[in-house]
Amino acid sequence: GERTVRVNETVLEAAIEHGVTDFDHIGISYYPKWSSVPFSELGAYLDRFGQLFEKPISIVETAYPWTLSGNDDAGNLLGEDSLVDGFPATPDGQAAFLNALRETVASTGGNGVIYWEPAWISSRCETRWGRGSHWENAALFDFEGRLLPGAVTLGDD
Repeated sequence: GERTVRVNETVLEAAIEHGVTDFDHIGISYYPKWSSVPFSELGAYLDRFGQLFEKPISIVETAYPWTLSGNDDAGNLLGEDSLVDGFPATPDGQAAFLNALRETVASTGGNGVIYWEPAWISSRCETRWGRGSHWENAALFDFEGRLLPGAVTLGDD
C-alpha cells in the first residue's frame, strides 16, 4: 500500500540522500503557533516542497482555536499566540482559517487537511497535567457539544 512520510524538509532531504525513496505521499503538520512558516507563505512553501520531492502533500495535523476561553481546569495549549491575523478565535474565525488552509493546500496540488483531535472536548478525565482537556477550545465542538462550522468546512468537497 501507500506509505506516508511525516517529517520536516531537512529530515526528508537527508532520508532521500540515504536512499529512502519508497514513499508515495508527504504529510505535514501545520500549527501557526509552532510553525516557522507564516500562514501567508504556506502556499509557496507547500508548492516548493511538493515540487522538490515530486510527491503529493497533505496537512495531516492541524487545529485552530474557536475561543480563547476554557471549559475546565486544564490550561489550553492554543491561545492568543496561535492566532493568524484575520482569523479571530471565534467559531466563524476557526471555520474561515480551516477553509483558507484547505484552499491553500488544494491550490498547490495537495490532497487535503486532517484535523488533530476534533472531539477532544472537556471531560472529568484527570491526567498529571490537569483535569479536563487542554484542547477543548480548539475542538470542532463547542462547550455544549454542538458541531462548529469548521467541521462542515473540512467536510466540503
